[in-house]
Amino acid sequence: MTDKHVVIPLLSFNASGGVRMICAVADGLAHAGITAKIVVPDYAPHSPVVVDPAVEITVLDTGRTPLQKVRYRTALIRELRREDGVAVSTGYETPFLIRLACAFGAELQMFSLIQGYEPLSHVRYGRKPSWVKPFQSLVARAGYRFEGRKVATSRYVADCIGQDRIEKVINPGIPRQLLQQIDSGSGAPRGLVTGESTLGVFPPTGQVKGIRYALEAFAELRRKRQDVRMLVYDCDYDSSGVPDFVTRYTELAIGHRRKPSLIDFYQSLDVFVFPSLVEGFGLPPLEAMACGTAVVLSDSGGVMEYAEDGRNCLVVPPGDVGAIERAVARLLDEPGLMEKLVNNGRETAKRFPIDRFVEECVELIDEYFDADATHANKG
Repeated sequence: MTDKHVVIPLLSFNASGGVRMICAVADGLAHAGITAKIVVPDYAPHSPVVVDPAVEITVLDTGRTPLQKVRYRTALIRELRREDGVAVSTGYETPFLIRLACAFGAELQMFSLIQGYEPLSHVRYGRKPSWVKPFQSLVARAGYRFEGRKVATSRYVADCIGQDRIEKVINPGIPRQLLQQIDSGSGAPRGLVTGESTLGVFPPTGQVKGIRYALEAFAELRRKRQDVRMLVYDCDYDSSGVPDFVTRYTELAIGHRRKPSLIDFYQSLDVFVFPSLVEGFGLPPLEAMACGTAVVLSDSGGVMEYAEDGRNCLVVPPGDVGAIERAVARLLDEPGLMEKLVNNGRETAKRFPIDRFVEECVELIDEYFDADATHANKG
């Protein structure tokens, strides 16, 4: 390789934390003078965040047919065949697609950014028919064995895959605009509605996120208490499966003449509930902590990288509706505990800036090119 060129194939642009981390790495590569290209399908071509103009976005045509996902994977392999340099894989399918492209002539070295343990998060708790899941699991596990440098986003992910396969654990981080909220106050946040405690959650986005357990806990709390409001962050998410007693954040924000934003959502809450069953890391609780919101979360694996029960959050068993209800009620009834969690949560969030995550990933990717240059000079 003579030029520093990195290609990042994605199966879609979506609003997940994983995609946002990939976009941040692409920006970091561009800032370091490394050519970066993200490849996406035309049925999901819009980035959830603003990407540096120096990052090339290649959108592949799928024809918008019932087989568009199959067509995209075929087109992606063809696109990758023309590439050389480094391919960044993330998600359980992309390592396999990169290897197929290499088998057909692509000259690519693989850097794997493993943000979750997909045999659990995407296969066991995924939406595919049960007869497909053994094949999915086989593909996912094979990807962990391919050659190339591998980075895990938490010790939990590294343990699941095998510490001997992971070169480094690099924790994701929260963006600057959220970090800037940390020193804006202390104690429990002031909700949008005076006199009521506001609980918040993201809408259902699949079984693995466990949102139904939070909604069941909210329903029980609503039956017992009149001093709580439930809020769902419905920006860019389908909230049609959320019960009517849960207020849509966009409706509340517009009613208060506020521009809907993630920061404003977190700051409108007294308690943010994150009931995920499995997480490679789990960014939303850290984001909420940065915004001065008390957090109740489930012991879902990667979140334990930063979660400390009773110090910066309350931790409950995954899928335990009663535990979620009791934890939220405890915070509402013990303002001193809430204040403690909020203040310690702010300090926790400071330890996870996205810039550090990006810098460490870019440094490891850049070492591919340094190694090639050294090899060429010796030759």
